[in-house]
Amino acid sequence: MNNSSGIQGAAYEGSGPLVGAAFNQNSPRNSMRSSAEPFEKNPRDLPADYLSNLKRTTALLLKDQQTGDELVTAVFWEKGEILTSAEPWDQTLEHGVKVFNYELMEESEALSEVKEDYEFDDEVMSIVEDIYRKRISSQGQITIDEQSWEFIKSRGEAGIRECRKRLASIDIAVPS
Repeated sequence: MNNSSGIQGAAYEGSGPLVGAAFNQNSPRNSMRSSAEPFEKNPRDLPADYLSNLKRTTALLLKDQQTGDELVTAVFWEKGEILTSAEPWDQTLEHGVKVFNYELMEESEALSEVKEDYEFDDEVMSIVEDIYRKRISSQGQITIDEQSWEFIKSRGEAGIRECRKRLASIDIAVPS
């Protein structure tokens, strides 16, 4: 999972507990910075039997091109019915777990937050909801209909390449 603010996150449950990790390039914990704050990627509070899921999760994140180490600025895990971390939750969110915010909300709440956060008008939000519903109801590639794509393009060329790239990353094609 990625967002436009330079945050990447991954979570893994498999046959065990849910474990997640995130990398926020703007976090002071970003180990690629010369002045990076120390961060324990394998928190002491993390139950030992969760470590294999954590390793699978961090393997999905970016890697430092020089050292090959996974780039991690936040870790969380399931504890009963809640998610927890080794630090206060607001810090965990700030260091990258906020990339999961929409995923942790009920669908209607998440769509409402997207509309507010991105300041979408009703017409744009209608297209976003249509694309979202198509994406969750299909296993394979979906294509944005011509009318929606023309509307998106009419809003200006800024971001069109980025839009194509991000949609392609979740197997959504746009008309040529």
